[in-house]
Amino acid sequence: MGIRQKFFALAGIIGAMVIVISSIGYYTAYTHLNNSIEDAMKGEVAQQSDLIDGWLQVKGRTAVAAANLLQTVDDTTGVRREMMSLMGTDKEIDDLVNGNENGVFMGWKAGEITGQIDPRVRPWYKDAKAAGKLIFTNAYQSATGDKQIVVSAAVPYYDSQGKFRGAICEDILLGTLKDRVAQVKYRGAGEALIIEKATGKVLAASDAKETFTDISNNAVLKDRFAEMAASGQGRFTIEKNGNAGNVCLYKR
Repeated sequence: MGIRQKFFALAGIIGAMVIVISSIGYYTAYTHLNNSIEDAMKGEVAQQSDLIDGWLQVKGRTAVAAANLLQTVDDTTGVRREMMSLMGTDKEIDDLVNGNENGVFMGWKAGEITGQIDPRVRPWYKDAKAAGKLIFTNAYQSATGDKQIVVSAAVPYYDSQGKFRGAICEDILLGTLKDRVAQVKYRGAGEALIIEKATGKVLAASDAKETFTDISNNAVLKDRFAEMAASGQGRFTIEKNGNAGNVCLYKR
């Protein structure tokens, strides 16, 4: 499942342009201008979404490379921890772990945890096995003290006869989304959020206090979320801090 199926961005342009229509003669010009603004906003969201999509796919290649490596090793009882060192020094990868059908479970940072946790019951393991390809999980907060937002990439691997042997799980830190959401602007103005469709969790927002809150807590969008998720896009007007503005909703 690509990130285009998992995330969509909401670009809220607040007070970016206030237009007063003084007579009916301005209607046509106003409509064209509004359409132009909406198209520009959609284009900005689409561009940022493509950048996020490409970034995540590149990150997922580490898990794919590890799975490809394990397919060349005819060892069904276990693998050396050093094989998980493919994560290297990438600070955006939190860990790279391997679980297989014999219950072996180990990671580069986690080390040998076979017997402590059964990888075969983990959702990422079962989902990768069922999909037969690279998948991305829903986002979650890490168990560590900093509570960073993480998404896992999981890839199955097989033996020489094509029999499923196990899966690789790569934990990817989503801190980069904070930088991306800051760039979703219309002529330098606006606010934005990136929301996970499946859960309604805000993964990144112009207001950092909204990060990983539920969209139902957002006064502006809570009543629009279901409609937007169903249609994929929409636009409505609001007033915030005494300024009129447009909110453009666009799913990628």
